[in-house]
Amino acid sequence: MSRPDNANSPTVLLVGEDRALLRHLSRFLNTFGYDVRQVAETQRAQVLLAAASPQVMIVDGGQDHRKALDFCRAVSGSNREGYTHIVLMAGAADLDMAEALEAGVDDFLARPVVYGELLARLRSGVRAWQFEDRARRQRRVDPITGLPSAAEFFERVRESLSGDAGGMPAACVVLGLDFIRQITAAHGETIGREAVQQVGGILREACGETVFLAALGGDQFGCLLAGMDDCEAAAWAEKVRRRIAEEAMDLPGGRMSLSASFGVAGKRAPAGPPDLWIERVRDALRRAGQSGGNCVVRDGEFAEEDHAWAELAAPGKLFERTTARDVMTPCCLVLGKGEAAAPAMELINRTGVDVLAVVDQEGRYAGAIAAEEALDRLAGAEPSLRTVAELTSRAVPSFDEETPFLELLEFFARGGGTAAVIVENGKPVGYVTAASLAELTTAPHLAIGVLPRFGSCFLRCRETEIDTLRPVELTTGE
Repeated sequence: MSRPDNANSPTVLLVGEDRALLRHLSRFLNTFGYDVRQVAETQRAQVLLAAASPQVMIVDGGQDHRKALDFCRAVSGSNREGYTHIVLMAGAADLDMAEALEAGVDDFLARPVVYGELLARLRSGVRAWQFEDRARRQRRVDPITGLPSAAEFFERVRESLSGDAGGMPAACVVLGLDFIRQITAAHGETIGREAVQQVGGILREACGETVFLAALGGDQFGCLLAGMDDCEAAAWAEKVRRRIAEEAMDLPGGRMSLSASFGVAGKRAPAGPPDLWIERVRDALRRAGQSGGNCVVRDGEFAEEDHAWAELAAPGKLFERTTARDVMTPCCLVLGKGEAAAPAMELINRTGVDVLAVVDQEGRYAGAIAAEEALDRLAGAEPSLRTVAELTSRAVPSFDEETPFLELLEFFARGGGTAAVIVENGKPVGYVTAASLAELTTAPHLAIGVLPRFGSCFLRCRETEIDTLRPVELTTGE
């Protein structure tokens, strides 16, 4: 039988109370090049497993079958790093295979030991360990760039917040390629991957041995800079940003420049959980994108802007100076009171409008025709005998163009109607509908803010095939 390569000898841990058996198996396995460790007590075995993970562990269940299963269960249920293939050695009469598998046993070896079978089981166990090891390493390596994966990056972040490293300054930098989705959509997945790989190469050179670099998936990279505060890290990121901006890719249609946005956040004291640190740096990256990309943004850099926006968006403030003129839809068509009803209804049907303003001889607002209501009133009558005046309704109210926006919202919130006409000096100039104003109140912080006295906002609901609005009570906390 072939011997394992001595340079990469598989490690085997023998666990059992039969010390003579441990010595005998050790001599045999050493002959075939295995690196063997022996432990007679399960408690010592658990300590050894916590320090290092052998590829295969053979547990002798001959003298105390129940104790051996409890030990296997404890090992398989622990959170230790790495994988160990567990082989249970027991007599056929002692073996409950289902219970052993539930306890975490991977394979079985009958007693008395048949040495050819033992070697075959070990080779199988080593192959299983190698498969698990490859899978584990692949999870820790990004397949596109070959850099450490996001899992490795987050682990390094956690380590920098604990132990002796917890008191040392450090900063996180997360960057993302600008417009990578558009690049991929225009030139294909291959070009998108090449762009990510090219930036990964630039980052490798910039990070060297002092900065931990990882690929976070997609077009994003993470850098952990030990010993730097956020200002120093931002200066470092600015140099890297300029280096990336100098790079270009050759494409069939010419050369394409690359750029990246950077978010930077330093470690705080007290440090807090790692997720909070990552969220701060990702928020800074979002701000960089919102600033047009190809820039570096530090955590908290726009605190004054945030404060100013919070004051602007306070209850009742955001639309404080907004009037009906600012939110209306301009009025392009009006009908005269003396016009015939038939052409008017044909015009309404052609344009698809729900409401059309009606004016008198001086052009002043005299009411409106609501399409559905007019059709009901025309039912059973000859349209040519009717005038627009006979179909006009005053149920559609009018508001002056200087009417405050909040007053319009209050009108619709009270159920005053679904539409209104906006007038200037008594003449119709536009329309507003409950549906159009509802679009401005869908964000919860705005919806609560614009109607502080009513404590309600508009929610769109579906009744048959018509969109209507209903006020819904909210708790404002005031």
